[in-house]
Amino acid sequence: MNLRVVRDAVSRVLAERRDDPRLFFLDGRDLLPDAEVSDLDDGLHPNAAAYERMGISFAERAFAAGTPLAAPRV
Repeated sequence: MNLRVVRDAVSRVLAERRDDPRLFFLDGRDLLPDAEVSDLDDGLHPNAAAYERMGISFAERAFAAGTPLAAPRV
C-alpha cells in the first residue's frame, strides 16, 4: 500500500458516491503534482516551498466560487 494506491481507492469510492451533496474531495495530486515530487525531500514529506505552493493551490481550488467552502452569497 502506498499513497498512490490509497488515493486511487478514495477516488473510486467518491465516484460511486457522486450523488451525495455533502461529500466533496480535493485530490492531493492536484495540490502537489507528480512533476513536483523533487520537493518531497525524504520521498514522502513536502519541503517548505512545496507546502507554500500546496497552500496557495488549496486556497484557489477550495474557496473558489461555486465550491463547497466558498463564502456564501448574501
